[in-house]
Amino acid sequence: MKMRRSLTDEDGEVRELLMEDIRRFRPMAEGISATLAAKLGIKVHPDAEKMSPKKRKSGIPTGNAGEYFVMGELLRRGFDAQLADRNTKSYDLLVGRPEEPTLRKVQVKTVRVQPWYVNTEDFEGDLLDRVTIYVLVGPEHGKKPVRFFIAKNRDLAGSIHRPAGWKRQGFMNVKALERHENRWDAILN
Repeated sequence: MKMRRSLTDEDGEVRELLMEDIRRFRPMAEGISATLAAKLGIKVHPDAEKMSPKKRKSGIPTGNAGEYFVMGELLRRGFDAQLADRNTKSYDLLVGRPEEPTLRKVQVKTVRVQPWYVNTEDFEGDLLDRVTIYVLVGPEHGKKPVRFFIAKNRDLAGSIHRPAGWKRQGFMNVKALERHENRWDAILN
């Protein structure tokens, strides 16, 4: 599959847009109010005023679900695993093998739908060797199984997309993580 070119260059400046870029943009009528559309002479859906954006739900239940899904999967696979105390900085689980005396710190990042929003500082310095498990839970009433992607931060550092103006945050989509799906061995390597 053809890789989509970033809309910005290395300096964060917007590059010259091509027709293939413009075709990917949402129609203007989807992003403006009916009153503004009328002033601009743009036709919009008759119920546009009623269609307000959905309120964003708290991510805490999704994050908790991801940690418990990971914990269950680790235990099922014969690992020793312990949830960290709530709000422990930089890790969510302690993981090891029963025959080994040490436990490793593991971070869990969970979403219902991609992408995963990440802090770019997690992909620098000492944190490059930290293992992160990315969990794709799916919609609340979804029928597909939970997906797990396990990788060291250093293996994903080049896969972070950072739009212009985003200083310390970025995002990663499932395509960047696919080769790490169910790589449970990465936890101890």
